[in-house]
Amino acid sequence: MHETEALYRTNGDLLRRWEEAQRAADDPDWHRKVVTAEEQASGIKFWNPGLVPGMLQTSDYARQVFRDGAPLDTDHEIERLVELRVNRLDTLRKMNNPRMLAILSESVIRARVGTGVVMAEQLHHLLELSDSGIVRVLVLPMEAPYYGGASGPFRLIEFRDRPTLVEVEHASGSELLGGDPVARLGAVYGELQTWALPPVASREKIVEAIGGLE
Repeated sequence: MHETEALYRTNGDLLRRWEEAQRAADDPDWHRKVVTAEEQASGIKFWNPGLVPGMLQTSDYARQVFRDGAPLDTDHEIERLVELRVNRLDTLRKMNNPRMLAILSESVIRARVGTGVVMAEQLHHLLELSDSGIVRVLVLPMEAPYYGGASGPFRLIEFRDRPTLVEVEHASGSELLGGDPVARLGAVYGELQTWALPPVASREKIVEAIGGLE
């Protein structure tokens, strides 16, 4: 492959495309469907009652999540997953730049995934994403009468030219659904938005959580 690069002077582009094709060939069918939906989306709304949504994670936070959730994977396998996860946001911004909204439970921003340094870096990253307008981040306060955790983690994936889909996560991956689950989880998301703090107050909650790590 490197000799082919030199022959055609592709400056590494051919090798990168080959590696991407190899990774795609290894991906399960459900993952390819999710990736395709993301790349066609006009908007993505995140909810995960237990963790920072994957696309918004830092490398160290994602690495800890994968080590905890896949203890039998090798370091090489984990590093590959971390790279794919943390690069996904930039890839989508370049491709279709969907509007993004993430609602985080206050328990998520106050939990400690990995060390305090890892968690502080993750929270600063959320602030940067929010302040730059890349992702609107809202916090569901602990005192809110609506919990929303019974739904489990999910994403609403919206399109300009066809109905919304919902991605429901589970231990073995995730599933893309239409129809009744979209209506049901769309209603859940509406409740989450109702009880979530507005942007300025949400930012203050994240800053407060960072202060608790110092």
